[in-house]
Amino acid sequence: MQATQSERFPAKPEPFGYKLTWLAVRDADPFELLHAVNVDQGTVFSANWYGGLDKVYRWNATFITPPVDDWTFVINPILSGLSDEKTLTFLQKLSAQFAEVQFYGNHRVANYGAWGRFVNEEAIRLFSTGEAIELDQGQRTEIEEQIIEKGKQSFIEDSPDDLEQLADSFFLGDEDDVMEMAGLWSINPQTLDNQPETFALGLLIVPKIS
Repeated sequence: MQATQSERFPAKPEPFGYKLTWLAVRDADPFELLHAVNVDQGTVFSANWYGGLDKVYRWNATFITPPVDDWTFVINPILSGLSDEKTLTFLQKLSAQFAEVQFYGNHRVANYGAWGRFVNEEAIRLFSTGEAIELDQGQRTEIEEQIIEKGKQSFIEDSPDDLEQLADSFFLGDEDDVMEMAGLWSINPQTLDNQPETFALGLLIVPKIS
């Protein structure tokens, strides 16, 4: 398996984000990131946005994108969720190397939504939900408070008597909430088609076949 010639041509950044996990890393060179995230020593190819995202979905590969403004994305990293201690430790160490690292993940069917922000090894904000709230640490942002208030208003219209039994965090974690948080802290990946074409290539990590 390898990236084709057409997948090395200049290409515009492409939107992504739904049913995926990704990292946003500030001021990171893709090759420097490669050494940190290629933990299983997969095979590495260069690829443009089209080729990289295609292989993420088809091969379960990891794609380290070309930088967009101040951010480089690691799409489909080999990581568990934010509630996993090994993942938290890895992200804290990565933020020591690159100053700021953000984690995002969502999957509608599993009711999964997560976001986390790490600055200089410190976990600033962590949130993760699945069948229940798994993690809710750090001060909520204004956007999160707005999402909660909007959710409460909708809930009151349908089931006003049940509202008092629910924690505020119950209203967080929708896949679109994840995109909003990405837009607040770095870049909403659903808006990437507004970016210009780039000659820069990213790095595709194809997992080893056991």
